[in-house]
Amino acid sequence: MTTSNSTTVIDTPEGIEYAGYATLKMQFKMEKIGMTHSAMRGKKLRPMWAEKLGLKPRDDYDKFIAECQRRMDAIMEAKQAQ
Repeated sequence: MTTSNSTTVIDTPEGIEYAGYATLKMQFKMEKIGMTHSAMRGKKLRPMWAEKLGLKPRDDYDKFIAECQRRMDAIMEAKQAQ
């Protein structure tokens, strides 16, 4: 990750993966309260991401959010261990 003039560029595989999980976590939070993304056209995120996250499609949103956070924490721990 590089920063210049208040612009942050995520340019490492770990940083890109972290940003992806952070975005996904926020999407799960929004869907939990009833909001959906316009590009999803009424589809739900849980069935689409369940297999990749190792969860069941009907698991609670909180499990999906916690799994995203767990993976984000693991990325940060691995980065700090370097």
